[in-house]
Amino acid sequence: MGWRGPKVVPFDEIDMSGRAKWTATAEPDRVAHFVRTVQGGGELKPSVFVQTPDGVHHVADGHHRVLADEQLGRDPIGFVLDVPTKEGPWMDMHNAQKGGLSRIESSSGGSVPPPPPAPQVDEDALPPLAPHEQAWVDKDPKNADRDDNPPSFIDDEDTWERAKEAVMPHWDEYDEPYAVVMHVYKLMGGGTSGDD
Repeated sequence: MGWRGPKVVPFDEIDMSGRAKWTATAEPDRVAHFVRTVQGGGELKPSVFVQTPDGVHHVADGHHRVLADEQLGRDPIGFVLDVPTKEGPWMDMHNAQKGGLSRIESSSGGSVPPPPPAPQVDEDALPPLAPHEQAWVDKDPKNADRDDNPPSFIDDEDTWERAKEAVMPHWDEYDEPYAVVMHVYKLMGGGTSGDD
């Protein structure tokens, strides 16, 4: 088993046949929240898919986000775990939408590898940061060991550290690696509060 992504997963490759049983289908207000987030200029964190040998992608985590992407008329972005067989614990989890990746891990004896590090991204293609975020980045954009890391406006230090770890393999290749960390942090669902 191995991970790919984050990548665009075309809807014509996603198994949506069990959607009537998904918890997300019965929670249209929560799906609408994600739609509004995107329409307001926000980003959704990647969903998680399991791809079986027949090339079909099954939603493992992020059912609400997948339904929001469908309403928005765009293909979802996600991490993809390639699995060796069509049947397995991932199918039970996909059909029930309960347990997420932890269910795959417990059913497979914990043999699911962690997601890969974030791929190198085009810094110029990233949307601008909020002014207080950019001001923090500008203070010392390349020093991985700066004293004010994480910034005081970060709501989730664990997610920040995971985002920083994901960017580290490409750290020296970026002009402003902390700007990339900020974007990865937000994609992972991390929040910010107020000005620094």
